[in-house]
This record gives sequence, structure tokens and C-alpha cells, in this order.
Amino acid sequence: MTRLVLFLGLSTVAAAFGQDSDVQSPAAKTLAAELSRIERESGGQLGLAATYPEKNLRIGWRATDRFPLAELAHLPVAIRAMALMEAGVLPFRKWVRVEPDSYVSGRSPIRDRYPEGAVLTIGQLLRYAIAENDATAGDVLLTLSGGPQPLTSTMQRLVKDGLRVDRTAKEQRADLEKNGAQAGPDDPRDSTTPEAYTALLTMVHRRVLLKPKPSELLLSWLAEASQSPHRLKALLPPDVRVWHLPGTCGSKDKLNFCTSVAGGIILPADQGHILLSVFLKLSPHDEAAREKTLAETTLAVYRFFTTPQ
Repeated sequence: MTRLVLFLGLSTVAAAFGQDSDVQSPAAKTLAAELSRIERESGGQLGLAATYPEKNLRIGWRATDRFPLAELAHLPVAIRAMALMEAGVLPFRKWVRVEPDSYVSGRSPIRDRYPEGAVLTIGQLLRYAIAENDATAGDVLLTLSGGPQPLTSTMQRLVKDGLRVDRTAKEQRADLEKNGAQAGPDDPRDSTTPEAYTALLTMVHRRVLLKPKPSELLLSWLAEASQSPHRLKALLPPDVRVWHLPGTCGSKDKLNFCTSVAGGIILPADQGHILLSVFLKLSPHDEAAREKTLAETTLAVYRFFTTPQ
């Protein structure tokens, strides 16, 4: 059975999840049993990494396994683009022509709103990529930022080998059509581990990657995102606020390659924050059932962190 891992006493962001230790507390055993049940009922493989920074507490479930990024790639893309923006390489108000041949299948409000092409600023592309989860915007920003190789090098400095971007979304979809399962969930390209992605979320939360104004802007776009509301927020108490980014891969032979959500939970009454990444791959169920799996996992994590240990 997959082991629940509890991480204690880590203060540096770069260390992310550090050394693990087996946990025998009743609360941890309850959480492990709940995650085991959720994973079993999902029919697939569940991946999780979560942290409660105010209590310096972290947990993981398949936290070092690799899962496809899908639209979760938009966050690292945006981070690099905004760093270049700070350096004056990609000015926020620079106009960019987006041609129809740049449009990506799947979710793309830009494509749907401007079928003949569009002229947008870097700032508008960033908002589309994060707040509206637009695959076309993500691809355009990735190209303008120098492509996959420098982005992966940036991620290497931040989270080591835990997150890599190798292709545009358009190239990924073409590979999937051509190679099928060989371009699916076991492909190490364009993938992440839950612990690496949550480490990146932690850096975003702590505003250590960008200057204060762009950091707040990035978080405001994440809070604005309304896609896939049944993944992170669905089962949480109504007084809890969230910011998030969802990801959805395609399916083949009745197996979904990956469905995911990553983001932050803002606890009421200044109790702190929970940052987490939840992935589900190789599930045979429909999207509604997969989203329920992510929501139940989020609720289990929320209860664990907010229950006196």
C-alpha cells in the first residue's frame, strides 16, 4: 500500500519536502486510510503533496511519482514570462499578434473569441493563461519566453528535476495523436512530481520569485480562475477561500491520462494557508467522478491540517 509521508521541521523553500518519516499518529493513520480508499475507488493512481507553512508541516502520497502537467504548465510558463517582464525583455504592454495557426485544441477562450486571430498584450496573454487556463496563451508565452529548454532550466534551479517542460501544448497533442499511449502518462516529458509542484506553489505564496506587484498580480489571477470549480473548492467549508489552477489530459482506451488541480486554501480567521497539488492518472471514470476524487482528497487534507494533532 502507498505510504503516507509526513515531513517535519523544514524551513527553506528550496528544500521543499526534504527527508520523510513514517507517521504513526492516529490522525495520520486516519488520513492514510482515507487516501487509500479514495485512490482505490478512483481506479487510478493518486498523487498528492500538501503543506501548511504556518505550522511547518507537509504531507505526501506518491509525492515523488511523475504525473503529466497538462495546463498546470501555465504557472511555470507565467513565472518565467513575468521574470522576463521584470527584466524589460517582455514588457507588460507589448502587443503580440496571435495567428489562427497558433491556436491550440482544447480550452482556448482566445481561439473561441477571436477565430480570425488577435492582437493582445503580454499582460493579457498572462491573464488568459492563468485566470482562464487558455492553452493558446500558454503556448504563445512559452515561445516568447525562449521555449521549453530555458524554462526547464529555470525550474531546475527552483525544484531540481521535479518539473520539466519539453514541448508546447500543440506539440503534445500532436504526439498524442501520433503515438497514443506512448505519449501518455508514463512519458517523462512535460511532467512533474506533486512535491515539486507544491514547492513551486509555496514560492508563489511566499512572493519570493517575483517583485511584490507582479507576485500579487499572479495570485489575483489564480484567485480569479473559475474553471473546474468541483475539484478544489467543492467540499470545503463556505468560509474558505481558494486560488487554483486545474489540468486535464486526454484519454485513450477508456483511461484518462491525468486530471489535476493545484493551488492554495486560505483559512478563515488568519489561521494560515494550505498549499497542495493533487493528481489522478489512469482512471477509467468520467470527468465528474475524477473531479470528485480530487475534491475528496482536498477535503481529507484540509481536515488533517485543521484538526488538532
